[in-house]
Amino acid sequence: MKAFLIGFVAAVVGLFVGMSMNWLLAVNINTSIWPLPEGIDPMDPAQSDAFAKWIDTLPGQAFILVFVGHVLQAGLGAFVAAAMAKTRTPAVVVIGLSVFGGVVNFINLWEVTPLWMLLEFPVYFLLGRVGLRAGLRIRCAGLHGPQAGGYPSA
Repeated sequence: MKAFLIGFVAAVVGLFVGMSMNWLLAVNINTSIWPLPEGIDPMDPAQSDAFAKWIDTLPGQAFILVFVGHVLQAGLGAFVAAAMAKTRTPAVVVIGLSVFGGVVNFINLWEVTPLWMLLEFPVYFLLGRVGLRAGLRIRCAGLHGPQAGGYPSA
């Protein structure tokens, strides 16, 4: 039960950290460069048409930060989850939920999203795997570090 709870908390924290990075890059920084029209809230479903019309006016460069934010959500979130947990499962959950969110986002905005953004889907898995492996290495280094006698003394 303890391992399940640790894994659950690791997945939640990993998702939170990854989503925060995504929000910072894809929304906060992007809208400071290309401001939203007055009165549009990207989180209000009732304004989705107005939001889609604004997205349609954006230059291609605006989608670079979105791309990076989306894939970093999977990579950074998987890193945090793997570093906190004893298994890979929480990191895989973070990667899977990030991909699911990306698919839903792409389906909802497919008419105004450039087709090259489809490249983000394999990168979710690639960066997620990198984050997972790095998180497990950090976790193992912490468990077997110098304090535990895991490194030879210099």
